Amino acid sequence: MTINQKYCPNCFTFIDFEATECSQCHFSQPTTFDLSHLRPQVLLVKQYYVGRMLEEDSSGITYLGFDKSLQKQVRIREYCPKQFIERDHSGTLIPFEDYRRVFEKGKQNFMEESRVLTSLREP
Repeated sequence: MTINQKYCPNCFTFIDFEATECSQCHFSQPTTFDLSHLRPQVLLVKQYYVGRMLEEDSSGITYLGFDKSLQKQVRIREYCPKQFIERDHSGTLIPFEDYRRVFEKGKQNFMEESRVLTSLREP
């Protein structure tokens, strides 16, 4: 990717930074994003690119993602119970003071469930 390129948050093809539609999948490129979600184009743990938001429920948000190491699309699940948190300008989740313990316990349960699901997928 060059400085004049970005990836499409739908198919992860590199496209011109100014493009309004992906030349590969014809996905309309977003011009704004919801500040309560992770910003598309973000690279998580130096491995996963965040794409478009797929779904949101009471415990979190699922995004389409791209794994740089495996060179394939993945789903990224973010623990994000909106009744207990807010997202700051940098994208970090900040639990409300009164719900910090509830948030941390829920996060521990979420991480444990993720580890179990990951272990089931590995050969």
